[in-house]
Amino acid sequence: MIRKWIYLLALLALPSCLLWSQSSIDHSAQLSSSLSWSGADVHLAYGLQKGPHQLYAGPRLLLSNSHLPLKGPWGGALGYRIRLLQSRRLLSTASVEYKFILSEPYDPLQLGGDFLNSIHEWHLSYGLWYRLNDHWQLGSTIGTGFYLERLTDLQEQRKQGFSGYSGQLGFLVRYVF
Repeated sequence: MIRKWIYLLALLALPSCLLWSQSSIDHSAQLSSSLSWSGADVHLAYGLQKGPHQLYAGPRLLLSNSHLPLKGPWGGALGYRIRLLQSRRLLSTASVEYKFILSEPYDPLQLGGDFLNSIHEWHLSYGLWYRLNDHWQLGSTIGTGFYLERLTDLQEQRKQGFSGYSGQLGFLVRYVF
């Protein structure tokens, strides 16, 4: 389990290290709320932007995971966004995003075990942004993609996998430093 987290951190850090070596990098913070196959979520991200390219990553909290109260429906998101068109106040973007959620399995019999349920989603999205001023931007995205879900049945000690198509609708607030 720890090895997976180390790989994830290395994956998140590699693009950042490559961009840090370049000049004229813009930094940003973004708060987004989206609705996708896994449910409604809130995502806080830190972004690096050079020209029309932006990389962003951060933690994600699933709000609609009511069947696992207090079991940690936490995860993360990693994305790449490119600016397609730009006017004085409006921006048009395309993005590719990977999101995941990890949670403890439902365990009414207290069987225990070191298992986690997971949902992985990949989306290709189109976004429209409105610039309020040089720092603040409001945006919305719509996209399509697919998901992979892995569930653990602790009573039968087996894992089940599901996959399918997924859509995404998101609203974002972004601050550029």
